[in-house]
Amino acid sequence: MLSPGFFEVRKISPPAESLGIHELPKNTHNGDQINVQGEDYVVRTLVLKYKLVGGRYERDHSRLDCTATSRFILDTYFDQLIAK
Repeated sequence: MLSPGFFEVRKISPPAESLGIHELPKNTHNGDQINVQGEDYVVRTLVLKYKLVGGRYERDHSRLDCTATSRFILDTYFDQLIAK
């Protein structure tokens, strides 16, 4: 079981790929910028996985779905163009 400070980091740009398990600040959440393996990523989604143990739910692990910072900026630019 992973402690709350450890996150499975996944790059969601097609094709999705796992970047491994990394120790990050416990308050890492949507929109935060993180550095993994020397590259910068923006957190799109925080996913908390739970499992049922003895009639109670316990946190199994946390996953961060990320995109590269350059991709995030490009997506934001295109979203603004579409909104106009």
